Amino acid sequence: MNKIQVTQQQRDNLLDALNVMWPSVPPDNVAPNLYTFIEGGYTKDIDCGTVACFGGWCSVWPNYKKQGASLSTSGIPRYQGAAGREFGTGVARLLFGDMVFNIRGDHCVDIGFKGTDHELITKRLQWLLDNSVVRK
Repeated sequence: MNKIQVTQQQRDNLLDALNVMWPSVPPDNVAPNLYTFIEGGYTKDIDCGTVACFGGWCSVWPNYKKQGASLSTSGIPRYQGAAGREFGTGVARLLFGDMVFNIRGDHCVDIGFKGTDHELITKRLQWLLDNSVVRK
């Protein structure tokens, strides 16, 4: 398999997410229903109860905010400067060089995985670290 090429900033973001930001998120806040966050948004504390919590935390994490991640007025994570794109595939690629959160089953590491969504995001981040290289 060819390695995913990322920028140095994307690699730094990945390491930050894997080693600092995501471990700081309480695992009990992350449950297996991605769409719940759309209904409740992030108008209060980031406690959405889904894998989408990863997007919410990225949108308020200081390092990612400096790069343009933010919350929309409706509470949905966005990336400023990306013409109103919601925090989804495109924004995850901007910050990390690849999609690292989505509905369960939409990533190659999900096959047969039975852990929590918090553990799933950690696994996806580790997979991306193992399968990416900084482009020259």
